[in-house]
Amino acid sequence: MPNEDDNVSKAINSIIQKTSSLKCSDVLHTLKLYMATAESAYNLSVAFKILEEYIVSRRVIKDLIYNAWHLSYSWSVGSVGLYDQNIFHIHFDHEVDKKRVMDLRPWSINAAHIMVRDCLLEVPALQTDFSHSYFWIKALGLSPMFITEENEKIIGEKVGRFLEFQLKADGHLRWSRSFRIRVDVPLSKPHLASFYLDRDVNTKI
Repeated sequence: MPNEDDNVSKAINSIIQKTSSLKCSDVLHTLKLYMATAESAYNLSVAFKILEEYIVSRRVIKDLIYNAWHLSYSWSVGSVGLYDQNIFHIHFDHEVDKKRVMDLRPWSINAAHIMVRDCLLEVPALQTDFSHSYFWIKALGLSPMFITEENEKIIGEKVGRFLEFQLKADGHLRWSRSFRIRVDVPLSKPHLASFYLDRDVNTKI
């Protein structure tokens, strides 16, 4: 008499045999496009990926949206692809909420970086380009005479694509030796930790 393990093994083998016969149709099919509806939906949507080794649940994502993003209108979120890819899609009911999420990048959850990208009409969310992301970097140890918009752009471009800079109030700038720069960084490129500054012909710091 076969035991329970044998029955389970046979059931699994049966499923494998049935699924192995599945294949994609060789016939090409044409579907109708409704561009106006699609454009409206994509204009109010973003795709985002969480850089974390463990699988992030939808409950955690919803907690993030409620507690960190502080959205004013309704929204819906769903996972994209395999769970271990940590890729999600969110649709906003109002453009104000999407603008807030995009403008305040970068975001993080439990110290894990979140890459938030626009949804493109002809690109499935799973194929969104997550090869680069926004980061704030901080330049330290500069004398006030070097803290200028031009120099901030130079430093930002050394790390990635310069987006904007953030200085302290003018009254405190004289005593500040740091400022923040927001850059779009290629994730395959090692981050620049420091650099030498030429002060004159024979010295550098």
